[in-house]
Amino acid sequence: MKRFFTVLCAVFLLAGIAHSQTSLNTGSIYGRVVDEKGVSLPGVTVTLQTSGAAPQTASTGEGGSYRFAGLVPDLYSVTFAMQGFSELRQENIQITTGKTVNLEVTLKLQTSEKIEVSGETPIVDIRSTSTSTSFSQDYLRNIPNARDPWVILDQTPGIDLNVINVGGNQSGQQGLFVSRGGSMEQNVWSYDGVDITDISSQGATSSYFDFDSFEEIQITTGGQDPSIATGGVVVNLVTRRGGNTWSGTASGYFDGQSLQANNVDAALIQQHFISPDRIDQVWELGGDVGGPIIKDRAWVWGAFRDQHISNITSSILNHDTGNPGLDGTISGNAPQNIQL
Repeated sequence: MKRFFTVLCAVFLLAGIAHSQTSLNTGSIYGRVVDEKGVSLPGVTVTLQTSGAAPQTASTGEGGSYRFAGLVPDLYSVTFAMQGFSELRQENIQITTGKTVNLEVTLKLQTSEKIEVSGETPIVDIRSTSTSTSFSQDYLRNIPNARDPWVILDQTPGIDLNVINVGGNQSGQQGLFVSRGGSMEQNVWSYDGVDITDISSQGATSSYFDFDSFEEIQITTGGQDPSIATGGVVVNLVTRRGGNTWSGTASGYFDGQSLQANNVDAALIQQHFISPDRIDQVWELGGDVGGPIIKDRAWVWGAFRDQHISNITSSILNHDTGNPGLDGTISGNAPQNIQL
């Protein structure tokens, strides 16, 4: 029996290096500010805020335009202020991996009121040429699945996967997947913008993962980022990170034989099939913690998880004697984890 444990590692995120991240791992907000007559307003102070990092400030240029690049997936608010005009604040701007949000606003001549706008983030990214699907942390946490990236690949439009993972019975096994007539060798795995594709097995990854460590998973099947050298599927894993408030989680999951049904009927038994493949037991325990080292400057985040997977193959009737027998019973462990 094999058992692996992750090691708790610190990941430091300095505000000064935020813009060094690739577009494969971040998004952006851009737009233009005008007055009520549609005239561009240069010199508007634009402030970007989120709960997990220090505020960013920019000023609009001659054409009233502004841009915030290198934004990690999160929920943002943007405030527009200029002397002589009412302050305007746009709330609930959702940034996902690789997404650009066009936010154009109109400032009104100053009154005593402060204007707050709360609305949904534009669905269509008019600057994107890629075909991709992003799975947020809410989706990963709340949609029942077998808790590995290959299950998410199976839920992505346009992906063909050779593995059917039921309740975790195939976790610990890397599935083969293709899209748009491509080949497995063209696929790319990226971890926080860093290529982690296995150099000895093209299209696969050399690591397994702590599923609760993901902030988002983005899967691109076409129109990839220019930094990608192939035309295959790009799996981009974005990890969670520390913020300005200390927080943590703990979780445990279990699946065993008592939670499974048996769909073998009399007709299958007559064909010498006694029971289907089944899970002996699948369980995992883990947690994470993160917070500020220096508020608005440096943060730390780490995670630990131990996973145990044990399966039993089909038990069939012995064809020679007609007596029940095990033609092959396999029980094993394939924990999956990653150091963060």
